[in-house]
Amino acid sequence: MLFAGLSDRPAYEILEPGWYDFTIESCADLHPDGEQLLTSGGVPYLKLRCRDKKSGVTLIHCLFLDPEKPGKVFYFLTAIGHEVEGEVTFSPEIFEGKSFRGKVEVADGRNRIVLVNPVTSEQAATMIPTDYPKPDPAGQPMDPAGGEDETDDQEEDVPF
Repeated sequence: MLFAGLSDRPAYEILEPGWYDFTIESCADLHPDGEQLLTSGGVPYLKLRCRDKKSGVTLIHCLFLDPEKPGKVFYFLTAIGHEVEGEVTFSPEIFEGKSFRGKVEVADGRNRIVLVNPVTSEQAATMIPTDYPKPDPAGQPMDPAGGEDETDDQEEDVPF
């Protein structure tokens, strides 16, 4: 789907809602004039240019580095495979060239990446299903078998 915004802006392609595999082409933490990217409320953010691996469509995704909401940053870092232990120093280099799986929605005639998940090497080899489990907020590993354990029929010795 193509969307033509204001007459002085070129048309750009809109992805249908769903899950897509993205590669981060570039990341910026500064305006062209050298000033740090900040929201009107003073929260720093990173501007990521993400390309869908299949269609080649490019989206801009802003990652807000709000210390009051660290969960979104943690999940994004986890999704791109960046180990998170202790304090993290943000620089564009830790994002460029990394891949992630993003859920895209359309709002106000624009695409938005609203959820992210990692792309594992097994999934990268095949097409990833459109339903992908959300990360567990408690940090527990996701069970791709849906909680079924192969040892359910075996007795367990549990001392009381």
